[in-house]
Amino acid sequence: IRTYAKDSAGKSAMKDFSLTATAPTFTNNTTVNKTNIKVGEIVTVKGAASNGNGSYSYEFYYRRSTVNTWTKFDSNGKGIFQPGSAGTFYIRTYAKDSSGKSAVKDFTVTATAGTLTNKTTVSKTSFTVGDTIVVAGGASGGNGNYSYEFYCQREGASSWTKFGSDGLGTFSPRSAGSFFIKTYAKDSAGKVGIKEFALTAK
Repeated sequence: IRTYAKDSAGKSAMKDFSLTATAPTFTNNTTVNKTNIKVGEIVTVKGAASNGNGSYSYEFYYRRSTVNTWTKFDSNGKGIFQPGSAGTFYIRTYAKDSSGKSAVKDFTVTATAGTLTNKTTVSKTSFTVGDTIVVAGGASGGNGNYSYEFYCQREGASSWTKFGSDGLGTFSPRSAGSFFIKTYAKDSAGKVGIKEFALTAK
């Protein structure tokens, strides 16, 4: 940049400046909804990035802290991670833009086991709008009788809706989308086991 200053007598002075423009750093903004869970709970991973060129693509991997091998689990920028046992797990995410730039972001997830195991089942997790999903309560490792509560939520919603009774529930969404079902199993001693399911209605 060159600047000139001139007074009323015609005297002038010049001053130059050098500017360096740098491109913003490509950033991986992927998120997880929680990092401390009970065994059976779902961790939702959502890909996001900024300052790249064109469209973005994502890859998600996980591994147990005691294992060196990574396992891929992503799908179109979204991933569901649900450890089947207690322990510390690492999630590694990659974001890439159309020009080939990439960025890595890591997360640590801790899964804690309880003595009561929620063994609730759903009849299917991928289905056509109008189908009915049957949720059947089940549990083991607790004391006395078990009771159950089932809740559903559309992805992105802020509230949960309770459904079902006596350990049995049906779920039939009226439109396509992704849904979550959260189930609670409780024994006579007050211990609670949680199990979540991710459902897709097409």
